[in-house]
Amino acid sequence: VKFCKMLLGGQPLIGRISLRHLPHQDADKVNAHFQVPITWGADIDALWFERSLLDQPLRGAFPSLHEQAGQRVVQQVAQRVQPEANEGGTAPGQQLAQQIEQAFADKPRLLGLGVEALAQELGLHPRTLQRRLKDIGDSHSAIQSRVRHRLAQAWLRQPELSIEDISERLGFTDRRSFTLAFTRWSGQTPSQFRKALR
Repeated sequence: VKFCKMLLGGQPLIGRISLRHLPHQDADKVNAHFQVPITWGADIDALWFERSLLDQPLRGAFPSLHEQAGQRVVQQVAQRVQPEANEGGTAPGQQLAQQIEQAFADKPRLLGLGVEALAQELGLHPRTLQRRLKDIGDSHSAIQSRVRHRLAQAWLRQPELSIEDISERLGFTDRRSFTLAFTRWSGQTPSQFRKALR
């Protein structure tokens, strides 16, 4: 903690602490030592800090140490990522893309709000989200287009929804923008897609 504070120029590292056990006879000493809010009887033992610290450059950095640490991180991540897959056989990178697609599907308004709103929904910093997507060879705009196309096809099958309504739901500025995008995705306009369904 002292080393991190030095690298952060005295800026506090820990924002709050959660501990699973209940307060004990030395609880006051623990509070006095850390000087941050402590939640006793929590679900997990954790030190909580601001996400923005992850993107902050470190002062007084040691390049050689950083290089060694970076190599160790890469090795450990590689060891964990290769065998790691969920029960469906989904790799961690694919999990992120699926998580984003699910967020868009659950809250379509996010489709028109940009990467910052999506990052906030996922609990990530925008730069962190973009970096992780780049690492898996994907992007916010590519996933956004995939979800928009899928939702557009589903909603065009509902005759009670007008094309203007669908365009607005998908976060397009107007019907023309939606029509151009849908034509690019499927080779036909939304109206032609609907006629083909009939």
